[in-house]
Amino acid sequence: MKALLWFGLGLLACSVYAETVPVTKNDYAYGLPVEVSGEAAIYRLAVPESVYAHLIKKDFSDLRVFNAGGEVVPHSLQRPDVPQVDESDPFVVPFFPYALIKPGDHSPVLVQVAINDQGTVVSSSASKKTEGEERVSAYLVDVSALEAMPSKLAFSWESPEDSFVAHVSIEGSDDLGHWNTLVSQASLVRLYFAGRELGRREIELPDRAYKYLKLNWPAATDGVRLTEVQAWLSPKAEPVVPVWIELAGEAVADEPDIFEYASRGHFPVEWAEVVMSEANSLVDVKLLSRDEETAPWHTRHSGSFYRLQVDGASLASEPARFSRVNDPHWRLEAVSDLSGLGAAVPLLRLGYTPHQLHFLARGEPPFVLAFGAHEAAPGQGQINTLLARIDEEESDAFIGEARAGDMITLGGKDRLQAPPTPFPWQQVLLWSVLVIGVFVLGTMAWRLGKQMK
Repeated sequence: MKALLWFGLGLLACSVYAETVPVTKNDYAYGLPVEVSGEAAIYRLAVPESVYAHLIKKDFSDLRVFNAGGEVVPHSLQRPDVPQVDESDPFVVPFFPYALIKPGDHSPVLVQVAINDQGTVVSSSASKKTEGEERVSAYLVDVSALEAMPSKLAFSWESPEDSFVAHVSIEGSDDLGHWNTLVSQASLVRLYFAGRELGRREIELPDRAYKYLKLNWPAATDGVRLTEVQAWLSPKAEPVVPVWIELAGEAVADEPDIFEYASRGHFPVEWAEVVMSEANSLVDVKLLSRDEETAPWHTRHSGSFYRLQVDGASLASEPARFSRVNDPHWRLEAVSDLSGLGAAVPLLRLGYTPHQLHFLARGEPPFVLAFGAHEAAPGQGQINTLLARIDEEESDAFIGEARAGDMITLGGKDRLQAPPTPFPWQQVLLWSVLVIGVFVLGTMAWRLGKQMK
């Protein structure tokens, strides 16, 4: 009888041991060698694209960091901080004709500029009298009163025609005598296409400070007159620059106005744009996504995408932005006539900002970032609380930068697939213990009954 009890306890011990087998690198499909330098306590790494492409779990739990001894070190995944771009209202800045074109001539007429003691332009006039209507070939924009160099300018104009395309350039100067090119070529556009107005009237400026800017206005713009110039100062925070992935889609059978795409992984997508193969294309679409092939679709964005080419100037829609979603399946549905896309399947570009991976420098390097496991257990060793106690001033002392190498194979692609259903040893063991217990109790009851007759 005691032998049977010890046998049952042994079966339970085996089942417990099976559940506490330590995690190894080969439990994951792939890995990235992580190089560190210095003696920081914590290292930081932007998650590379190859990691997102092979993660199986939507919550990124199939990711671990191992040291040279094969031990799991505590880690944490954090979403990147999105800086709030504090873009103030624009300033209306003064502008003056700077060069004129005489009727029947192509040489500019010099313009005299009057400047006060503060260096502000107060007036401009032609150096000699001209007959007939002159055309402005350049404008002088005075930004000397601004506290900083503007980051972009926006122009408004009047023209006899509805559509307008002009190729302009911008130069900068501090003395009105020596000019340096800031923008060699840019396009100002106003078009009416497919019953709607589209355009571009803003020009980004490089980070170089000048008091005066010269807008070289094309002489061919007959009857077009500049009416206002607005200037924006540089924002206090740099805008986020996303990482882009491109997806080729397929048309859904029997549904010619629908295309579907697969992103190959759980990328934290926040931006999207539709790239049309043919110029002068415009379409109203609805962008949807879902986590699994059997799940319902969820709308992420509705709006217009276009790509126009007129008189050498190209005009494309801005990328759509929405709340972060890491679904791998995407769908494009036409809201209006899809003929605006052309014959080819449009390309879908998705933009994201990588997570920041932090891990403790415990044990000896080199470290390995392992990822991709269908049977991965929930994450452990999170260090979010520790990171929250480190302020910006202390981060340089405690946190160092890490670099990821080329992807290597660990357990192989088989780790990405669900393994075959194993024999239910645990259930068999538990039922065996129960049966043995019932048999023991029954035997004891039979013996007790026999003794009591």
